[in-house]
Order: sequence, then structure tokens, then C-alpha cells
Amino acid sequence: MRNINQLTANTSQNNQQQNFMQNNSQEILQHTKPASNTAISSAQVGEMFAKWKIYFKTKMKDEEWGLTNVLLWTAVLNEFDLTEQELIAGTTKACFARELKGWPPTTATDFINVIRGEFVSQYPTATEAFDNACSQSGLIEDKYVKRQWLHDVVQLTAHRVGMGKLKTADNKFLSYFKKIYEQVCSEHEAGTLFLVPVERQFAYSHTPVQPDSPFNSTLNDFFAKHGSKNQSA
Repeated sequence: MRNINQLTANTSQNNQQQNFMQNNSQEILQHTKPASNTAISSAQVGEMFAKWKIYFKTKMKDEEWGLTNVLLWTAVLNEFDLTEQELIAGTTKACFARELKGWPPTTATDFINVIRGEFVSQYPTATEAFDNACSQSGLIEDKYVKRQWLHDVVQLTAHRVGMGKLKTADNKFLSYFKKIYEQVCSEHEAGTLFLVPVERQFAYSHTPVQPDSPFNSTLNDFFAKHGSKNQSA
């Protein structure tokens, strides 16, 4: 027979799950109908997030796991033909996956890889990305030293957060970094954010107007009318 502490703990967990679902239920239920009889519904994904909220606690913030993430995950899981049995098993497995190092899956593809035992994530974990971003942000590049980023998303996150902040950051900054990192990974996975290769970037160049240029007379007329920047006011 369960004692009063067990009953209290179970009641608290149920309340957390109910609160999470209530905060998101109206929007989620509007999109709950799956595309086919075998597809995963957004309501099932929302319920999974609610269960993870109980386990991961403060590592999951409600505003980061709302409707937008529910719909994105639902679309990706169905794109990979995830079954309902895999979803049920993966909900628990993700809580103890060694690859995730105690954090919820960053993306839907990470979740799928954990379930199917093929964890070759296209993205580093948030902790790995944070360590790399901090160490590389502190480097000064020259012709001998080049920053070594684990992945484009790490560099993109470093620029978004600010390398000046990262080079002096400690572990207390990880939670904020993880929030931005997950946003960057989601955008990168959706194809809306990417890093332009150096060889495709346009470098700034300035070519002074030559005395014999046809445009030179136009400039002279302009400065005669409005004054040159070298003239005193």
C-alpha cells in the first residue's frame, strides 16, 4: 500500500502535467487530427512534452515547448514515419539516454535517433556547443590561428549571443546559451538559417574616384553646392 508521501508526489506530478497541458491545450487541440490513421498527432507530442516537463523540471521552460515546437516536432516525426509504439517507448528512453547527458532532446531528429539506436546527431549537445563557443570566442584569429567550431550552428549561436559575453562566461550562463542554441538549431533544421561559406562572402572594397572619371565632375558639383566634409562649418 502506498504511503502518504508517494500519494503526495504522484498528485504533484499529475498537477504539473495538467498545468502544462492546460497552458497549451487549446492551441494544440486545434491541430490534433493526424494526417492519416498511423500518423502521430500534435496532441500526443504535447502529452510527451508534458511528461518530460515533470522529469526534466527547470531544464524545460513552458514558453520554449509550446505550440510552435509541438507542430514542428509533429511534422518531423511523421516525416520519419515514427510509430505510436516508438513514441511511447521514446518518451521514457529520452529521459535516460546517455547521449543526451541529462537534457531533453534538442530537436525531433535527435529524439528519433535516440529511439532507433542510431544517435549520430547532426548537432552537438548544448553542453558541447557551449564549451566550444566559449573556448573559441576567446581566441584572436590571425593567419596562424583560426577558430575551430564544432558545427555551423555553434558559430551562429556564438554570433547571436555575442562572443564578447561567451569568452568570459561560466556555467551559470549555460541555461541562457541553451535557449538561444535550441532556437538556432530549429531554424537551421528548418532551413531558414545557415552560414555563408567564406569563399562565397563579398569582401568590402573601396576604389577612389580617379581624376579622369566622368563621375568626378558630378562630385565636384555636389561638393561645390553642399560643401566638402573637409571644409570647416
